[in-house]
Amino acid sequence: MEELSDHDNPSPNRSSEKSRVSAGEIVSMLIDRWYWIPISIALLGGLAHYYISKVPRKYLSAASVQVKASQASAVAVDRTAERAQASELDLAGSDAINTIIGKFKTHSLIRVMLKDHPDLLTDPGLLPEQMVWAPVWLAPPPDRMPVVLPAPPPPEDTASDKAKAYLAAVDAAAEKLAGPVGQVFAVTNRKGSRLVDIRVEHTNPDLSRRLADALVATYTKVHVDRKSDRTESTIETIEAQTAKAQEDLQTSQNALAAYRTALTLVQQLKDQEAKLAELLLRYRDKHPDVISARKLLAGLQDSFLREFDAARSAQTDRKYWESVELISRSTVPDDTVREAIRLLQARSEVLTSEILNRTQTYNILLTQRTGADVSSSQVEAEILPIESARRGVLTEPNPPAIYAAGILGGLLAGAGISLLLGKLDNKIHTVADLERSTGAPVLASIAAVRRKVLAKPSGTEETSGLTWSPDLFFRDNGSRTVEAEMIRNLRTSIVLLGPAEKMKTILFTSALPAEGKSFVSANIAASFAMSGDRTVLVDLDLRRPRQQNMFGTDRKKGTGVADVLASQCKLADALHPSGLENLTLFLAGTHAPNPAELLNSQRIKDVIAVLRKHFDRVILDTAPLLPVSDTRLIANLADTCILVAGAEKTPKGAILRALELLGWDRENPTGSNIGGCVLNGTIESRRNLGYNYSYGYYGKYGRYGRYGKKYGSVYGDDAEEEESDKNRRPKGAR
Repeated sequence: MEELSDHDNPSPNRSSEKSRVSAGEIVSMLIDRWYWIPISIALLGGLAHYYISKVPRKYLSAASVQVKASQASAVAVDRTAERAQASELDLAGSDAINTIIGKFKTHSLIRVMLKDHPDLLTDPGLLPEQMVWAPVWLAPPPDRMPVVLPAPPPPEDTASDKAKAYLAAVDAAAEKLAGPVGQVFAVTNRKGSRLVDIRVEHTNPDLSRRLADALVATYTKVHVDRKSDRTESTIETIEAQTAKAQEDLQTSQNALAAYRTALTLVQQLKDQEAKLAELLLRYRDKHPDVISARKLLAGLQDSFLREFDAARSAQTDRKYWESVELISRSTVPDDTVREAIRLLQARSEVLTSEILNRTQTYNILLTQRTGADVSSSQVEAEILPIESARRGVLTEPNPPAIYAAGILGGLLAGAGISLLLGKLDNKIHTVADLERSTGAPVLASIAAVRRKVLAKPSGTEETSGLTWSPDLFFRDNGSRTVEAEMIRNLRTSIVLLGPAEKMKTILFTSALPAEGKSFVSANIAASFAMSGDRTVLVDLDLRRPRQQNMFGTDRKKGTGVADVLASQCKLADALHPSGLENLTLFLAGTHAPNPAELLNSQRIKDVIAVLRKHFDRVILDTAPLLPVSDTRLIANLADTCILVAGAEKTPKGAILRALELLGWDRENPTGSNIGGCVLNGTIESRRNLGYNYSYGYYGKYGRYGRYGKKYGSVYGDDAEEEESDKNRRPKGAR
């Protein structure tokens, strides 16, 4: 059974053909499985009705406010103050609206709202009703008891234990319910405007209105009415920082002023040193000008050191010099002076930098102080109530929309299921399916046998001692039936394949067992015989022959193909009359242990050649193609090969593989001796007449039978089972 593995690797041409789904196929899939559509509509429609009956009614209420933007001052005192101020000044843009929307949604604002409105906490419908899918008798609705608070104290009582206990209970309840209550709010900005809508969707229409108005009132209280307190605190902070910055700036300026005389002497010392260096380039050390310059330099150094000592001891910068170590005066005077100059210049540079930085900080704080004065009379991002909330209007459920969605969903789901099942269906149902899948011509369609019509009392014909099976249509009561007409239709198709002398040997096979090849070959042989052609029916299915059962003979009592091929008897002795004029039977004969070897010999070629000389039609009933290789050994001996496919049972891949083994190429159909296919066992109805191209059955005839149901799922040698199979076969079975 090696050929079966090839089903998993279809050729590219086959895959491309299978992937094409025409409009006709889609319609056929929908018609074949139409019942899924009303089932899906009923299910989803019922689910929609149940949903409408269970979903809580929701009511929408909305309050509207307008965002009135204004400038706000920065409080920062560091170097990022300007950037912070610039960003806050952008509150007039979209960021201001998004900021306010975010503040409306905060947990803390919802909690403050509930604390300020205790009547909301005690309302039994504060938490929206939740949907419970289970029936009421199975799952009763959850308990929605309101929050129980102690009795409120008098308004003037704010310090007693009773008042404290009440406030603590309110605070705890507000903290617990702030999260669930916040989920009913939706805050949105109207596109292209500064209007903000506070929407509340709740199962209680009155409560939705109260919640929307309460949130607007709480926001106004928290984010607008308290703005003046924050502004005053900001001004106080800026004033304190400005005073400190001014004090630090004055300290640095005083310290630098103490070093001005010493810094002037430093410049004079540098000028005198430059003059002395110039004189030394022209005169010797004993020259009067050099001596005079040295004395003047020494005097300046003494003056500098005195001024330096005075500046270090001044109160303005004494703390700094206490931590600085100087070179002793007993050392080289020039080194002492140079070290003092270095320290003085370093300290003056530090003081100059401090004065510059503190001046900038002082100026920034003065600017912020001015901005704070301006903002004290304005609002950071003022909201102006535009419209109070009204009693909520019903928004959910919307029965027409839900019913429409259920019906449409059921329609689409039913169609989708039908198409999916049709696409996953790997069986052949109609002639159109077979032609579309294989590309091979379909010679005829044979419907499932009406056993109640064929198996009548006169359904067995006693001719020459033979008892025919009811599945042979050409008997006294069967030759005028619709079944016999289907066989004649097949005979006509075969005749039209070509001249009789070129279509003598006709081979019937199938892809798998139990598809009805023996049934078709037996009836077509009888049909040719009745039309006047000398016909011989050769049973070459040596492993599981069935023709002896069709014609009521015993395989063990007669000779046949196996005996002739094994040279156990002559051909003339193996030919048996059928009881029908012009029809000769060449049955399988005795059991053959090596069917493949017998069929792959020169003897079979000679036998068929002899039969062609003496008969007008040689009908070969062969083994299935996929389980065994017997048919492939003799397929080239036939003038034409006809593949029988069982409707409603044979996988498409098996049929395609069988045709490939016979050499079929849909791109070059004339390159093989395949005459076409026969679809056997179709279920006839008026709807399928256009797809099966057959006469069809009308009216109620009971259950249909199918040929080959007892054939078995494994094809092999079962000679020992023939007798028991024959005995347990129901009368009239194919």
